[in-house]
Amino acid sequence: MLIDLTDGSEVPLEALFDAEALSAFFDLYVEEKVLPYINTYLDASELLPVPLDNVYLGPDGMTIHYPADRFSFFSGNSGAVEIKYYELADIIPLEEDYSDAAQQIFALAGKGVLPGVQEVWMDMTLSGALATLGEITDPDYIADGEIYEVERPALRGVHLIAPRDAQADESALLSGIRSQRVNIYGLKTGVTGRDACIQVLGAPQSSISLDAATAESYRVAEGKMDTYAAGDYALNLYYDMNDVLFAAEIRR
Repeated sequence: MLIDLTDGSEVPLEALFDAEALSAFFDLYVEEKVLPYINTYLDASELLPVPLDNVYLGPDGMTIHYPADRFSFFSGNSGAVEIKYYELADIIPLEEDYSDAAQQIFALAGKGVLPGVQEVWMDMTLSGALATLGEITDPDYIADGEIYEVERPALRGVHLIAPRDAQADESALLSGIRSQRVNIYGLKTGVTGRDACIQVLGAPQSSISLDAATAESYRVAEGKMDTYAAGDYALNLYYDMNDVLFAAEIRR
């Protein structure tokens, strides 16, 4: 519920936004950026049109909650789709000030936190993270471990990385956290170019090119990977062939 704290009255969504424009944007977004990538075993036939009667305004984006009879996860929880505010920039302009972005980014990364992803951190065990965040599918193999998708709507596009067979060991820690949909103090996946990232973060400690086969083995885009040292961790930024930020990742 959206509540006006001055008098306790409920505020309808259309009082804050152009509901018609928001509805049209949500429908197109879900059609182009959610439906093609949703697990094939989930019944997603009722995702359109997008309902606007249960929308949550979170710190990083807007979450659309569906009635359970239209869309549910394997866990039985009602389905939901989160859209980051930066993805809504065309209809909800944002004022952003990231003058100390590099300092904030490296401070968080040094603590084992992927900036822009607050719900999970590197000191978590895989079993604990999956119990908290939910698991959408069985893990997929990557070159140096396994990769997991989680149910939490705000973490759509976030993957947990762990050693092979880590689910058999309740004490096994995460070996990495990757996000393909994140705003890292102004560095935005799908938006920000490599030159702009280097301008903010400085030159990377290492940079390698990823051909199609290597990229596929790690489940990233063909292009480049830049690595920055952050305490006991490495912050990896992946770029596509157009040098646009594809994903950000923290690793041991």
